[in-house]
Amino acid sequence: INIDNARLSRDALIHQYEKAINSAFSDVSQALNTRSQIEARINDQSAAVENYRKSVFLAKRRFEVGIDNYLPLLLAQRNLNNAQATLLNLQTLRATNLISLYSALSNDDDF
Repeated sequence: INIDNARLSRDALIHQYEKAINSAFSDVSQALNTRSQIEARINDQSAAVENYRKSVFLAKRRFEVGIDNYLPLLLAQRNLNNAQATLLNLQTLRATNLISLYSALSNDDDF
């Protein structure tokens, strides 16, 4: 009877171990997939920021030579600021995801 209890206990521990491993692999996989998506969004947003910078430059030049009034320049600057804020939020999201990835890799809930 002690042998049967020991086997049951061993089997339960093995099952717990396998469950923990599967959970860890799932957490790491999810964090890596999220990281990939965030990186793609950061690349797109970085390109948008650069385009808005060019737009501000062009709007400024048009204002300086008298083609446009100041409003298009203000709108271009607002669009650039919004794009930069979005980029910063994505970079923060990337940092948070990196923490989640390290936590999943270390299997430490206190990380």
